[in-house]
Amino acid sequence: MSSIRARWPAAAVSGAQVQRLRGVRVAAALPLAALAVYAGVIAARGPELSAARFLDSDAPGAVYQGVSLFSGAVLPVHSEIAPTLAEGWLVGLPSGHLLVALLGPVLGVLAVAMLCLAVRRLGGNWLVAAVATLAAGPIVLASVLFPTAHVFTLMAMAAVSLALVSLDGDRRRVAIVVSAVVAGLALAGDQGFIATGLVPLLAVAAGLWLKDHAWLRVIRVAAIAGIAVAVAVVCVLLLRLAGLSFLGSPLLGAAGVSHVDFGVSLSFAAHSFGWMLGGAWFAPTLGQPLESFLAVAGCAIPLSAPAALALTVRRDGLRRMAHAKLAYLIFWAAADITVLIAFIVFGYAQSTVSGRYLIPCLLSAAATFPFLVANGRRLATSVAVTGFAALQTAGVLLLPATALAGSLAPHDGGAILSAIESRGLTHGYAAYSDSHSLTWLSNEAVHIYPVTATGCRSSTGLCATEYSNAAWYQPAAGSTFLLVRHSSPCVSSGPPAALGAPSQTVRVNADVTLFVYSNDISARIDTASKVLCP
Repeated sequence: MSSIRARWPAAAVSGAQVQRLRGVRVAAALPLAALAVYAGVIAARGPELSAARFLDSDAPGAVYQGVSLFSGAVLPVHSEIAPTLAEGWLVGLPSGHLLVALLGPVLGVLAVAMLCLAVRRLGGNWLVAAVATLAAGPIVLASVLFPTAHVFTLMAMAAVSLALVSLDGDRRRVAIVVSAVVAGLALAGDQGFIATGLVPLLAVAAGLWLKDHAWLRVIRVAAIAGIAVAVAVVCVLLLRLAGLSFLGSPLLGAAGVSHVDFGVSLSFAAHSFGWMLGGAWFAPTLGQPLESFLAVAGCAIPLSAPAALALTVRRDGLRRMAHAKLAYLIFWAAADITVLIAFIVFGYAQSTVSGRYLIPCLLSAAATFPFLVANGRRLATSVAVTGFAALQTAGVLLLPATALAGSLAPHDGGAILSAIESRGLTHGYAAYSDSHSLTWLSNEAVHIYPVTATGCRSSTGLCATEYSNAAWYQPAAGSTFLLVRHSSPCVSSGPPAALGAPSQTVRVNADVTLFVYSNDISARIDTASKVLCP
């Protein structure tokens, strides 16, 4: 009897160990299973969604700006220079369209890899961070599939965060220089990086100073910011010397501070976070009370990093806390705060789609969530992140491809190109929404460049668009055409009289008419009065 009793403690310990081991296995298996399902959905729907994304002229338009970037280009002030140049080079290679389409996802995966490496070095659950970032819902996926929709900026944020956890390592100089150069390239084309990168770096320097006057580490953090600014300044100067012009108001949104309705901005922000959390597209018809519940629950996204910072400082103590972890958490918490302030104060909340400016907060939440939860609750954490991934997967699975294409995408592109190519035409002009997307669909067999008639200030009645390139309006031999979409507010009624009478009028469908000219009409397009169609 005594021998049996002696065995009970050992049996109890063994049983507890078995249960713990099973819990660890389940905790690891759930997120991996969710990620595998998400990957299957992306494999099935990815090509369709990517093709739809490039029906929006903004996406291929950046590619063609990259092709002729140094031929008198006029770019929006927020253009991302590095990926634009990469696109211009990639599109000329074999399978160029596929390479361009893969650029955004590759930048996104690089960001996730750097983020997970940083989390792993700090002792966090990198698998949770990987699943939370890789399982991107419709709002994030729309940006990832568009290589110049601030994906490079997200990668720069991840690179800086990885450098911060490497400040005391053997390769700190490499980490500082590489992250600073990447950050500088991001800053040169995206002034939003001031809020997502530079201000958070200053906050990190201040936090390290307050911790224990760590001058050496403060100088290293300041070096990242300083080198980044220097790289950005040099890039902008070189681009201007090369003939590029930038239009738009830096830093401030379209509305400006004086015209901001803060209540509307806050509402847009809350609902955007709700759609991100629930895997929904912009302005979904979820109905009440689900819509309100998600708006409230989604506010956890921008609060994740500040909460992780506060809890870690409270648990570890500021003085005992590792410099790397403190720097990492301050960076992401400050990024959350500055992005949210900029979105609300500077008038970026113009419409529901403006919620894309808040995507850095979702990246921040994924980067800090592993430090927000207790290490002993692996199963609960895995269930939470698995549920999040499942919602994103369902959102992508149910997402109509037309949502990524935009309301002005030329869904009749096949019929239009057939009418053009059957007449041997290769060079023409159309409203912006038709121009670049049709050129992309034709695989550059037909080049269609953007023009506008509405609001044109010249006597010709046909102007180049505001963000254009001088190379697009150079004279070319042979016949040209003007594509008119009667429902378009830009070039709607017919060909301007200054172009002369067309040699042929082709009615493609009830909405689209093709006016063919026996000569080149580019000389009669006013390229000095650049107009952005309202």
